[in-house]
Amino acid sequence: MTSLVRRILAGISAALSTITSAIADPTSAAGQVVTRHFDEVLNARPVRIYVPPGYDESSDRYPVLYMLDGQNLFDEATSFAGEWGVDETCDREIAAGRLRPIIVVGIDNGGFDRMTEYTPWPDADRGVGGGAREHLQAIVRALKPRIDAEYRTLPDAAHTGIAGSSLGGLMTLFAALEAPRTFSRFAALSPSLGWANERVTREFESGRPRDARVYVDMGTLEMRRVRDRNHNGVDDSIDLLRAFEDVARRRLHRPDDDLLVVEDEGGVHHESAWARRIGDALVFLFPNSV
Repeated sequence: MTSLVRRILAGISAALSTITSAIADPTSAAGQVVTRHFDEVLNARPVRIYVPPGYDESSDRYPVLYMLDGQNLFDEATSFAGEWGVDETCDREIAAGRLRPIIVVGIDNGGFDRMTEYTPWPDADRGVGGGAREHLQAIVRALKPRIDAEYRTLPDAAHTGIAGSSLGGLMTLFAALEAPRTFSRFAALSPSLGWANERVTREFESGRPRDARVYVDMGTLEMRRVRDRNHNGVDDSIDLLRAFEDVARRRLHRPDDDLLVVEDEGGVHHESAWARRIGDALVFLFPNSV
C-alpha cells in the first residue's frame, strides 16, 4: 500500500469518526435555523427559528427565547449592520455545557415602523413612539400560540424569555412590566433607558416586586465618545444603567440571584458589541443547571 493511499484512507477514517461522534453526541452538531411566515401574524413578516442540536432526534421539550430584530441574529446577509451569530453562540455554549438547549424565535422588526413597535410610550422630544403594547400583544396572543403548537416548547412563563437591544431592549423591559404571565426571563442589551424621560425605570419603581430573571448591559462608549452632561465623570448611558439597577434591586424578589448588570468597558452601540455579549446573556437566562 502506497503512502498516498494510506493518507487517503486515514483521512476517510477521520471523517467517518467525526460523523459518528456527531451522531452519537448531538451536542457536537449544529442547531438549525429556518425562516417561517405565519399567516395573520405580524403581517406574515419573517420569523427566524433556531432549534438546538439534537432537536429532531429527541422528544424533549425546550425553553424558548423570543428575540427582537430577528434579521440581525443569524445571517450577515439579512442583517442591518452585522449579525449577532446567535446560532453559533448557542451551539458553542450548549456544547460546553453552560447553556441549556433552547429554541430561539427571532422576530424581524417592522422596518420604518420599528421605532413605533418597540417604544411603549411617545417621546416628547422625538414626537414618535407608543406602539409597543400592541406589538407585544401580537407576539403573546398570535405568534407564541403558533410556536407552542408547532414546536416542542415548554410554554409556561418560567421557561419563556424575551431579549432585544437598543429600542428592542426597552421593549424587553416593558415586557417584564406588561407580560409577567408570559415571560420570566429578560435580556436587554444597551436598552434605550432614556426614552420618554427614563419612564421605564420609573415604571419599575412603581410596580410590584417581581419574580423574574433579568440581564441588562451597557457599553461605556455607547455613542463612541463619552457623553457626560451632568459632569460626574461617568458616561450618561452608564448613569442610566446604574439608576435602573438601583430600582431593579429593590423590585426583584431575589436580585442577588436573578439580576445581572454588565458595564462593558469600551463597548459601543453596535451589533458587534451585542454579538460579543449575547453569550453571557443567554447563559444567565438559561443556565444548564436550571
